[in-house]
Formats: sequence, C-alpha cells, structure tokens
Amino acid sequence: MADHIPASTGTSKSYNGNCHCGAIKYTVALSPPLEEQKVMSCNCSICIRNGYLMVYPPKESVTFHQGKDKTTVGASLAPIIFRTPFVDGFLMQKYSFGGGNVEHNFCSTCGTSVFIEPLKGGWIDGKYAINVRTFKDVDVPSLTLMYNHKGKTMGKPYEV
Repeated sequence: MADHIPASTGTSKSYNGNCHCGAIKYTVALSPPLEEQKVMSCNCSICIRNGYLMVYPPKESVTFHQGKDKTTVGASLAPIIFRTPFVDGFLMQKYSFGGGNVEHNFCSTCGTSVFIEPLKGGWIDGKYAINVRTFKDVDVPSLTLMYNHKGKTMGKPYEV
C-alpha cells in the first residue's frame, strides 16, 4: 500500500463535510482517525491551485447526503443564490485533465473542490481522495501533512 494511504487500525471516527455553500453534504468514517493520519498535499497543478489536503477512505466509508446525485434544492438551501445552478440536474460537477486518470468533483455553485475519484486502476482503487478542508471544524495546523506526492508525474505535463 502507498505510504500516504494508511492501513485501517480498527479504530474509526466519523466526520461531517460539506462544500462552502452547503449544497453538497457528506459523512466519512476514517480509520485510523484523521488525527492519526498523514494528510497528503499533492504537487500536481490542480491540487496546488485548489489547495487540496487529502485522505483516502474506501468508497463505502463515504455517505453523500446531498448533492452528489441528481437532486432538487431542499429547504435548507433556500437562502443560497444559485448563479450556476444544477447542470443537467447535478450540483456536483466533474473535471478531468491530462491522462484522464481521475475526476475532480466540485460544487457547481460555490466551486469547492470536494473529492477526487479514480477513473483508471492502479492509484487509489476503491477509494476516494477526500479534501479534508471540507470537513466541519477541521484544525488544519494540527494535522500531520505529507508533501511532495509526485502528482506531477502521474500524467501528461500540464500546459495551457
């Protein structure tokens, strides 16, 4: 297993997360808990621009309560002004670049980068890369960060 993806310890802790506007909400169970993990800061072009700090839970440990699938606006979202509302009925939008190895999932309303999902095998099969900056009440300075993931080497060089 890659050194940035810890083995489960049997001890887990649940965390609630959401995008900035609250349109996308989820819960994730992490084992080991966030406080005992190395949180990864990737050096690829999009992770640097979006400020991703990632952990890698199994997909079955993540429950999306709102916003990942086709959805309608609930009463809890009434005060939000949707300038870029649902695209084809989805609040969560996807972006892939380079070799198309992963999809970056973000809120179409506020733009928050929520998670990365692998499209091709070999990197994080069966897992999401969740941006811990979207966890409620996360204390980023207290986290143990791991830098230089070498994300730049995972696909074609980024050029605009």
